[in-house]
Amino acid sequence: MQQPAFRPLAFETLGETAMRARGEAFRRDMASRRTVRDFSDTPVPRDIVETAVMTAAGAPSGANQQ
Repeated sequence: MQQPAFRPLAFETLGETAMRARGEAFRRDMASRRTVRDFSDTPVPRDIVETAVMTAAGAPSGANQQ
């Protein structure tokens, strides 16, 4: 497996008004989410599942305890 290429974090600094608007939009999105308890029986290609698992494995966790 090939190691990912690391690059410096680059982001745009936002003003207070934009930060408040984005924060409120995020809060609304999170308030409207729901749990899914029914799953599709449509097959998913194995490589897509493997990519999703590799992505999840690289996510940060509390105290870096993956």
